[in-house]
Amino acid sequence: MISLERITKTYTSRKQSLTAVRDVSLQIERGEIFGLIGYSGAGKSTLLRCINLLERPTQGQVRINGQDMTALGNRELQQARKKIGMIFQHFHLLHSATVAENVAFPLRLAKVPKRIAMEKVHALLDLVGLRGYEKHYPAQLSGGQKQRVAIARALANDPDVLLCDEATSALDPDTTQSILDLLLDIHDRLNLTIVLVTHEMSVIQRVCDRVAVMDHGNIVEIGRVADVFLHPQHDVTRRLLQTENSTSSSPALADVAAPVFEVTFVGDTTYAPVLSEVARATDSTFSILEGTIGTLKDVPYGKLLVAWHGNRRAVTAAISELAARGCGVTEISQDRTTVEV
Repeated sequence: MISLERITKTYTSRKQSLTAVRDVSLQIERGEIFGLIGYSGAGKSTLLRCINLLERPTQGQVRINGQDMTALGNRELQQARKKIGMIFQHFHLLHSATVAENVAFPLRLAKVPKRIAMEKVHALLDLVGLRGYEKHYPAQLSGGQKQRVAIARALANDPDVLLCDEATSALDPDTTQSILDLLLDIHDRLNLTIVLVTHEMSVIQRVCDRVAVMDHGNIVEIGRVADVFLHPQHDVTRRLLQTENSTSSSPALADVAAPVFEVTFVGDTTYAPVLSEVARATDSTFSILEGTIGTLKDVPYGKLLVAWHGNRRAVTAAISELAARGCGVTEISQDRTTVEV
C-alpha cells in the first residue's frame, strides 16, 4: 500500500545542513494502523510529511498503491493527494468559516456541485458526531470538536490513506480517548490505512497494529505493537516505555529473598491461571510484586514482576514451564537490569 524506499530528507541553508530523516525504508500494509513514535526531533513528522510530499524527500522513492509519488508533476501530485487525508495537532481550521464550510472546503476546491457537497458534509458530520454544529465557528468549539471537524474535512474526498500528525497531543486525556475511539471507528467503517505520529506510547498501545520507533532520523525498532511493547530491543524504546510507566512505588528488589522475573502474557493466556498452575505443577510458589493487565488495541496482555520461591530445581522447572506455555520470561537483577534466563 505505502512503500518508502531509502528516504532521506536534508534541510540546507547557507551556513549548515540538517538531515531529519536518514535512509529510511518502510512498508505499510493496506488497512493497517501504523504508528511512528519517538522523542521530539526524531524525524517522525518529517517522515510522515514525505508520504504525501508536503516534504519532498532529498533522496528516495515514495509509492502509494504502486504509484511513484516522487515522479509526479505538480498537477498530478495534487490529484494523488486527494486520496491522502491529513490531520494535524493544531487542527488548521479556517477561523472565519463555519464548521460546514470547513468540511466542504476540499469539495469546493474539487468543484463538487454544491448540493452534492452539502449532502457529503452532513454525512461526514454525522460520522464524527457533530450533526447540528454546521453553523458554528471554530472559536465556539472545544479542542476535541475542532479535531472532529478536521477529521471530517480530511475524509471529504474519500481518501484511502489518513495521515495523523500528533493529532491528540493538544487534547486532554479524556478527549484523546474519544478521538482515538473515533479513529478506530472510522478505520473499521471505511477500511482506511492510517499512519499516526505520536510521542505517547499509550496512543500506540490503544490503536496501532505495528509501530516504528525513530531516533535521530533513523528507524531503530519496528514490529507488532505487542512485540515492541512487551519486549523492547532498543534503549530509546525502553526509555519511552519507562517514561510513560514510571512509578515511585516500585519495590526494592534487594529486599526480595527470591529470584525475580518479568513474565509477559499475550492473548488468551492473559486471563488464564497460568502462574498458579505452574507453581502447583513444580512444587513452588510465587508472589506478584507489581504488574499491569490491559489491552494492546484489542489484544489482551499482562506484564508482571514475579518473585519465584522454591529450590533451584523447582524454580528452573517453573520458568521452563512458563516459557513452554507461551509466556515471555526474563530474569531481573537487583538493579532492575535484565539477565539471560
